[in-house]
Amino acid sequence: GHALSARSFARVSRRLSAHKQSVRKAVGRKSVWRDLDQSVRKVRRDVRQWEPAHRQFGVLAAGIRLSHRRGRKAMARARKRQGADDFHEWRKQMKALWYELRLVEGASPRIRQDVIALHRAESWLGDEHNMVVLCGELSKDATICDGRADLDRIRLAADRFQCELREKALARAKRIYAKKPREYADVIEQAWKAQGQS
Repeated sequence: GHALSARSFARVSRRLSAHKQSVRKAVGRKSVWRDLDQSVRKVRRDVRQWEPAHRQFGVLAAGIRLSHRRGRKAMARARKRQGADDFHEWRKQMKALWYELRLVEGASPRIRQDVIALHRAESWLGDEHNMVVLCGELSKDATICDGRADLDRIRLAADRFQCELREKALARAKRIYAKKPREYADVIEQAWKAQGQS
């Protein structure tokens, strides 16, 4: 709250509001909605043709193993390097696993817990990424703030907030990525089979 002077805060607020309005205006164009409508209709037609060859868990297990492996590596890289790009990549890999687990989350409370944990961690990293984007946008135009000191204070506050969010995400997802990919997929499969899904 004290990172910016009232004058700088008002400038930043106006800048962000103007950007929001321009984005809304662009989205409001009829051509955007028409293109979106066509895309959704095409996907809807394609989905009707989807038929799995069988209902066994093996098809999903391969994807879970791959997403878990990629997420585990990305998490280790992010933890080691502490770079914004590394945390952003980990977020994408985490989201892939989250999507897959959502397909079977009704099979057990354990899977549901993992879905919730991944969603929270992914959301925190989304907020962390928003700080990166915000600081990048503010850096493009030095006239927004009352000089370099204001921008430095914003960056310092953003850095502290990013560190908090990263630590929370790492702590929340730690249990999920502690297992090796095959072990993790096996745990999910056992939970699936225990509900008689096979």
